[in-house]
Amino acid sequence: GTIGGLQGFILSIVTVAIVLAIGLIGSLILGLALAVTLGFLDNTVHKPEDIENVIGVPVTGYVIDVKEDNLTNKDIYTVFKTHPNSFLFDVA
Repeated sequence: GTIGGLQGFILSIVTVAIVLAIGLIGSLILGLALAVTLGFLDNTVHKPEDIENVIGVPVTGYVIDVKEDNLTNKDIYTVFKTHPNSFLFDVA
């Protein structure tokens, strides 16, 4: 009767919740694994130290990629505003 139907309905809700929880945890684990793998396989140059590690010669100069609309004001504040994550301002 109705009690069996209600128990079946509650059981199906609990089953769906468990499947969703397993799917959420699994997708988080797969996403984290993918992010770590892509970070490990990334061989692009981000800092002058990366070039030094590859070629074994110290970097003596570099060029900051400044957009043409910022060329009128070349002070250090403008460079910091346009490149806040630059290694030039890395205090650590």
